[in-house]
Amino acid sequence: MDRSLAERLNALNTAFYAENAASFSETRQAPWPGWHRCAKLIGALGAAHDHTQGLHVVDVASGNLRFERFLARALPEVPLSFTALDNCVDLLAQKSSKDAVTFHACDIVSDLFQDRLALPQGDVVASFGFFHHVPSPENRTRLLRLLVDAACPSGLVMVSLWQFMKNESMATRAQKTTEDAKAYLHLPTLDSGDYLLGWKNKEHQYRYCHSFSEGEIDDLVAAVADVAVLKERFCADGRTHDLNTYLVFEKR
Repeated sequence: MDRSLAERLNALNTAFYAENAASFSETRQAPWPGWHRCAKLIGALGAAHDHTQGLHVVDVASGNLRFERFLARALPEVPLSFTALDNCVDLLAQKSSKDAVTFHACDIVSDLFQDRLALPQGDVVASFGFFHHVPSPENRTRLLRLLVDAACPSGLVMVSLWQFMKNESMATRAQKTTEDAKAYLHLPTLDSGDYLLGWKNKEHQYRYCHSFSEGEIDDLVAAVADVAVLKERFCADGRTHDLNTYLVFEKR
């Protein structure tokens, strides 16, 4: 994918979330089932950690801070602080309480394109529901390596990778919506696995999303093998309990 198309897709997503922040946040209140398994790993890290210092969690593409709320409830015995980064301040506005959260507004994808994405260091560095918005395998690999770079030694890096094309009805909708959107937006052919999804049957509301294949997930794991050890790889979420693949790494 060339840079100009990648930038157009990122701009499309920025506009989508600005326009639909309230309705999107309404559908993003409950924790994902896969987070419970992640919380157990974070809890184990906290138990081995100096409780006087607690754990610092960096959440890349934090949305409406529901992961922060979930983790604080799931691990009341672990002192937690958070740094959250996101492009859509309107999503953040959907949550009134921001206790123990430092928020940075930044366009993560654009900064990644321009080699200026700077992430704070954390005991846990997480990015859920975001990698599918990053155009091109090369950029997704770069982002994963930056997440690992941001982790403390022996810290945890956690990501989710959406595989919506596993679901037959979602796949059918994605294929039709993509063709409609490409015609409306005058877009060229997209990379394999790239789609344009609609939202609540609203006319011309599109967002760019990538559905990961198992081979692409294997490639991401291999791309950071020199700097991180894969601790867990598992599927969860959705009605079929397999629409996200989670990768949990420990930094070498």
